[in-house]
Amino acid sequence: MNYAELKNDDGYMVDPAQWSKEYAAWRAEDLGIDMTEEHWKIVDMFREFIVEHAITPSSRIAQKEASKRFGYDSKGFYTLFPNGPKQASMVAGGIKPSGC
Repeated sequence: MNYAELKNDDGYMVDPAQWSKEYAAWRAEDLGIDMTEEHWKIVDMFREFIVEHAITPSSRIAQKEASKRFGYDSKGFYTLFPNGPKQASMVAGGIKPSGC
């Protein structure tokens, strides 16, 4: 499968329903991220939010939830995803958040 066709020019998925772990692994590699168990925790958290709300979580919500669930402060989150929640959202198959 050509995963590049599943994302738009901004790097977000066109249709989050087409997301798969294989897509996530490809997108992470495309973004220069070596996925670890810690990365997958964040991606899974994003996926839960995307599936439940049909939108990508805002940066504030994502960081607050990561802190609550996993104890990551902002620095810890950015250690995993250097470009922050935007990058995590791209790996998790999120759509471009409104206002971006």
